[in-house]
Amino acid sequence: METLSGKILTALMALFLLIYVGYQGYRYYYSPIKTETVLGYTVQDTLRVKGLLVRDEQPVEGGSSGVVAYFGEDGMKVTYGTPIAEIYASKEDVTNKRRIQSLEEELNQLEAIQKPGNNYFLNSEAISKQINENLYAIIDCNESRDLLESAEDKAELLTNLNKRQLATGAVSNFSSKIDRLEREKSQLEQSVSGGSQVITSDRVGYFSSYVDGMEQELTVDELDVLTVDQVQGYIDGKYEQESSELGKIISFNAWYFVALIPEDEAVTWKEGEKLSIDFSIPDFREVPAVIQSIRVPEGEKQAIVTFQCSYMCPQLTRLRNPSVQLNFGMYTGLKIPDQAVRFVDGERGVYVNTGSEIKFKTIDVIYEGAGFVLSAIDEYNQNQVQWFDDIVVKGTDLQDGKPVDQG
Repeated sequence: METLSGKILTALMALFLLIYVGYQGYRYYYSPIKTETVLGYTVQDTLRVKGLLVRDEQPVEGGSSGVVAYFGEDGMKVTYGTPIAEIYASKEDVTNKRRIQSLEEELNQLEAIQKPGNNYFLNSEAISKQINENLYAIIDCNESRDLLESAEDKAELLTNLNKRQLATGAVSNFSSKIDRLEREKSQLEQSVSGGSQVITSDRVGYFSSYVDGMEQELTVDELDVLTVDQVQGYIDGKYEQESSELGKIISFNAWYFVALIPEDEAVTWKEGEKLSIDFSIPDFREVPAVIQSIRVPEGEKQAIVTFQCSYMCPQLTRLRNPSVQLNFGMYTGLKIPDQAVRFVDGERGVYVNTGSEIKFKTIDVIYEGAGFVLSAIDEYNQNQVQWFDDIVVKGTDLQDGKPVDQG
């Protein structure tokens, strides 16, 4: 006959079994979950570094003491014999010479305008339209700080204003103005104290008036033998323009940006990989580049990475050790929080709340960021996560096909 204690023990075991089965059923059907809606996201893989510009460049030889007047802006293209600079005895001579050149340009414009056969009065409306275009162009150049283009637009504006005077009958000719300008030019020519020395280019390339003294020390030939300590020393250096030099010629050949990158970061890059470098130059923000070499000297924890570039602008000719932003690929995909990512049967994916059940969907990771990944967008593969899916970021006992509590 079963004892009382045995009956109590049996009842307790049955009660425990009932509670356990009920708890497991509750966990399966009613476990609380938290979801987030999948949206698109675009990210660019970037890295800020300070580096070193290395170019094939040679200082301009020649010249004597005096005041230098340059024929063009930094970054202008030159070839053999191209005039680079003119050296005068005094600043007054420079000022007078520039005024003489300005007068010659204005005289040439006026003489061309009033040549017989130029019937500008027939084109007064067209001239007015050109004047408006000149004004808008000058405004654009001033906003973009393109001084060279602005000067050309101002000269064209002056020509069109003179044309309109003839077209509207405000003047019949410019003879009196031409006589006045000729007299001023003659007086200035007499005031120039002496001759000048013209310096010409002996190489083909880009001219720059900025010389920092590193042109002969930091050469392209040294790139493959630079050590980490040497690169760091050059990057930390302070460079100033040497006033004793007239300028330099930078070869049309490729130039290079060299930076020290942590080894664990550099090993993810490949030689030949394309990117762009942002030097924070207005209207010339990104320079196309390619990784030419990645060197990790023995015993070092930093890689010497050399980026090859070819684009040039006036500001770049004056840089030596700038801070830049390296811009690698831009990725667009579906943003998935790390806490939503699961592995099922060796596949990486997420659980999606469809409204009636939990469904496992795969993800195709194209980018891994801080706290999230981007999954490729494939609208034709319904087994892969899609736009606006409600993915589970918090939950327990998740299984593919598990019913969702509707209450």
